[in-house]
Amino acid sequence: MINYTKLSLDYARDILGWTVAKAEYWMPSSLVMEASQHACRGNLFGANQACAKLAKTRNAGVRKDLFGFVDIVALGEQIIAIQSTSYPNMSARRRKIEGECTQAAEAWIRAGGRIEVWGFRKHDSFQKVERFDGTMTRRKWLPKIVEVTKESMYNEKIKAAG
Repeated sequence: MINYTKLSLDYARDILGWTVAKAEYWMPSSLVMEASQHACRGNLFGANQACAKLAKTRNAGVRKDLFGFVDIVALGEQIIAIQSTSYPNMSARRRKIEGECTQAAEAWIRAGGRIEVWGFRKHDSFQKVERFDGTMTRRKWLPKIVEVTKESMYNEKIKAAG
């Protein structure tokens, strides 16, 4: 499985020369919380039962994005919120930012930040890319980068209302 967040981190650091950090976090499932609560109360039987249920589940939680849409925070010319995804999912991620996450996105932009959706696709052959220091490198995975602006969010609201 392709890790688009890692591709974005590598691209922002290695090609653009930005300082970057992951902004997403792990939210444990209720079974993890239940097991730890039982253990804290000294109820080892309840903790063991919760752990047994947990062992049967494939995924013990979910990954959450900061403010519902930020995978990476980058410091370039200004602070940038990056939503990483595959190239085909770019429009869905943009609609989510402009729809479900409008308040947080507008606050981010008002505070002077930029929001970008990075959609990665794999090229058949290596592509030459110029790095921030002027040297050249070759990459197969390259992003298409689309900025989310106040205007694009406003246009999305008009479409939804009309």
